[in-house]
Amino acid sequence: MVVVSFTAVERTAVERLSTTGTNHSGDRQPRSRYSRRGGKVCARIVSGERWTASDLAWALTLVIVGGSIVGFAETTSTALEDVVSLPPWVPSALATLLMVAFPAAQAIRVVRAGSTEGLGPTAWILIMWSSIAWGTYGVVAADYYMLTANVVGAPFVVTVITRLFRDGRISRGTLVRAVVAVAASMTVISLGGETAGFVALLSITVLISVSMLQAVIGDPSTAGLSLMSVGASILAQGFWVVYALTEGSRTILWHASVVIAVNTLVVAVARSRRRAS
Repeated sequence: MVVVSFTAVERTAVERLSTTGTNHSGDRQPRSRYSRRGGKVCARIVSGERWTASDLAWALTLVIVGGSIVGFAETTSTALEDVVSLPPWVPSALATLLMVAFPAAQAIRVVRAGSTEGLGPTAWILIMWSSIAWGTYGVVAADYYMLTANVVGAPFVVTVITRLFRDGRISRGTLVRAVVAVAASMTVISLGGETAGFVALLSITVLISVSMLQAVIGDPSTAGLSLMSVGASILAQGFWVVYALTEGSRTILWHASVVIAVNTLVVAVARSRRRAS
């Protein structure tokens, strides 16, 4: 259910954070221009520099905005269910189109080019995990719109994963661990009840979102990040919010609200860095 854009800049979070830290010999690495210019909160988080008053105000503003989105979704969900009168298939169909567009385009590109260069293996494993987890939720909750959205996109995600494995970009051990994690989450969602399923799905969402945010913060350049794809993600989650309100699904509502908040932060950081470069 998470729509994201992962390209050549998508290495692991540890690798990304190390680009602004120290090398194996303990020497300090040169900071990016973004860090040298200062006044940007995320650069200071990575470099460990002291925050200024303006940095703190900027960070608090983002926290308040993100928290307000989640809080609004939670406190008004019941009241707005009666206001949103669209048939549930309308927002779900629009969200599905946006969700499927990214993996479909990427799978077609990989097959035509015969190469997986520029793709982040870890990111695609997380995308696969999210897709299967939400598909499982669709089965358990008898939410066939959510199930359809993830089933339609699954073949494209599997195509990319298979190509990455074939090219040696994903090891057999990594793939096995990913399968174990996916199986565990499916078990929790299927047998753990509503609360356990909610926690599992939200945890996966946060994991993917944090991974993406760390990628944007840690890399010295955001040239490989597609803001259009991130924008499509925000729009898709907006449709899922509408769908959640029509169906009264608090799980989907919380998930979509978190993704919107984090992806908005990703766009803000990326645009700020590009203006500074």
